[in-house]
Amino acid sequence: MSTSKPARTSYGILFELVPTAPVWKVDWQWIWPLWQHLGALDSCPQDPHYHGEGDVGTHTRMVVEALVSLRRWRDLSTWQRSCVFWAAVLHDIGKPMTTSFEENGRITSRGHSRVGARIARQLLWEAGAPFDWREQVCGLIACHQIPFWLIERKDCQRQAIKTSWKCQADLVCLHAEADAMGRICADQQSILDNVPSPNSCSRKTAVSACRLPSQMTRAVLLFLKNRIGILFSKPMKASNAMSPSCPDCPVQGKTPGSGQIDPTCLLSASIRFVKAWAGGRPATREG
Repeated sequence: MSTSKPARTSYGILFELVPTAPVWKVDWQWIWPLWQHLGALDSCPQDPHYHGEGDVGTHTRMVVEALVSLRRWRDLSTWQRSCVFWAAVLHDIGKPMTTSFEENGRITSRGHSRVGARIARQLLWEAGAPFDWREQVCGLIACHQIPFWLIERKDCQRQAIKTSWKCQADLVCLHAEADAMGRICADQQSILDNVPSPNSCSRKTAVSACRLPSQMTRAVLLFLKNRIGILFSKPMKASNAMSPSCPDCPVQGKTPGSGQIDPTCLLSASIRFVKAWAGGRPATREG
């Protein structure tokens, strides 16, 4: 098998490069040459206080290997495994553009999650990745640091719900666990302890994998105004045109037979709903 870069990186190639049973081997000789952005990670420094392993490239490979070793990742569906895998490969791709040396000698990369999601969106769009897959990956990249500090926030539930609009909560927690494992630092265990359990992310923090079928604009505006309780002060009728069932939720987003949103499902407006809400067509070149 040739190890040279493919003439054009395609979604099919990305899907084929996701490790599978029984070996679960990460084929770095094919993955690393896919984009020049990955090669740039090898010369991007990190603060040794948080990353004793060295450069971003080394950290990225450690994170991916840690992820692939986790039973919970291996037990995911093929679609979910591929999302989290490529999010791990690309999660720090924004660091070369955001890394700076502070006057106190520390190395920082503020905003790298947001910048990385933007870079990944462009790369995956050019690869022809489907909208929902691409946006799940980019959402995981944009939110990959949130589980590290979420439980320390006074508004942790609000932040968890807000995060669920961008990506699937249990997947971002799974990624965060691998991210913490793939580094060398004195407080590694405390970082791991801060990451919510993937099994508790959905219902215990009111961030399920179902969709809010209607009144999306009202929901967002009320939420951002810290008036989330108003959403359930009176029943919200589900739109027939915008309420496909959610196989991950036993009540499918509604109280059975009532046509009303069930508060136990709460707010995860998935990227599939956003696609339907936008008519399924990208408004710009990046979608």
